[in-house]
Amino acid sequence: FSARKNLLTKTESFTDAIWTVNTVFSTFVQATAPDATSTAATFTGNGTNNVHLVGQVVNPGGNVISVKAKAGTARYLQILFDNVANSQVNFDLQLGTFSLGAGAASAAITAAEDGYYHCTAVSSGSPANAKFILVTSLSASRLEANTISGSINLWHPQVETGAVATSYQRVNTASDYDT
Repeated sequence: FSARKNLLTKTESFTDAIWTVNTVFSTFVQATAPDATSTAATFTGNGTNNVHLVGQVVNPGGNVISVKAKAGTARYLQILFDNVANSQVNFDLQLGTFSLGAGAASAAITAAEDGYYHCTAVSSGSPANAKFILVTSLSASRLEANTISGSINLWHPQVETGAVATSYQRVNTASDYDT
């Protein structure tokens, strides 16, 4: 590919201000990825009853969100399409399974390197934001408030248009991305 396809920015710097982190209830720190770079992040809930999330405004939005995720002391991840009613997918990062919300068109989870799973969610609508949320089960509700104090690792987030996830594209800024 030569054009930009990943609609996110700062895809390898989760601590950048472009990422919205519910910092009162969660922490997000850079972590070592399977390729030995510091481009992954450990996402940890603080045990306070609230929504534990990280996200980015993407406008115009894409309808495919993907990320590589690995269970730490927590095992469930929700990918949420904001602005699309009930459009979320919950992933079990230990068993490699998922559960579709009513507004999600499809999803997939496949084993990747070093214990990570490649998690993909496809929406039937046109969302404006992409969010990753720590949840307590495969059947967790949309934007579940919980008391999680566990963590998961995230790596290679991507939002794009289309019907399937394509290979990851690093994006730093609108003009600095892999081709």
